[in-house]
Amino acid sequence: MAHRGLTQQLVIEAAAAVADRGGLASVSMRTVAAELDVQAMSLYHHVANKHALLFLLADGAYGAMVVPDDAEPWREGMRRRAWALLDDTKRHPWIRDVFGAPDPGPLQLGHWEAMFRYLSVHGFPTAFASSALYAIDSYVLGFATMTRSVPLVGESRRDVDAFVADLAPAIADYPLVAAAVASNIAQPQGSVIEQFDIGLGFIVDGLDRSLAALVAEAARS
Repeated sequence: MAHRGLTQQLVIEAAAAVADRGGLASVSMRTVAAELDVQAMSLYHHVANKHALLFLLADGAYGAMVVPDDAEPWREGMRRRAWALLDDTKRHPWIRDVFGAPDPGPLQLGHWEAMFRYLSVHGFPTAFASSALYAIDSYVLGFATMTRSVPLVGESRRDVDAFVADLAPAIADYPLVAAAVASNIAQPQGSVIEQFDIGLGFIVDGLDRSLAALVAEAARS
């Protein structure tokens, strides 16, 4: 008999909570059932098996992603989407491991369809839109991976200071590294995030120039 009140959405949310604490490797029918305080067999009325559970978890991550409104200028829209994705990876680190899943679900495909439509509204040819999305998303996920142990926005100054203090002995003999840490991490909170914005600006500016060149070339043809 199915557990009364249990739904597939609740199962997915419980799986996300388990993954938040222990990563994707910690997600199983047993651990998710324990999260819900039910018997594992109850889950099989809503999810076929662990593989299906991970598939739904990955697909759900795409369903929560920002899609800019068509009226929003593409530079602002793509920046907002990138910031939202960075925030998602900070709150749910396992997203880095499911992004670009090889067996896309309807929410993932719907997200990409919506993004291609949005960019086409702003003059992006399909191939160029694909390159733009790959460039920005790769940057966001790479930044999230490289800074996963660095305290970022929303964390206390004490966390930042403790991180810098722990790092100090290891970098004492590397003055340029120490200088980089002093300017990018040890300064008032948010400086690492400022580096993210600078890099994102490089990409958006480059896309803007490339798009203008494509439009000009098309006009000459």
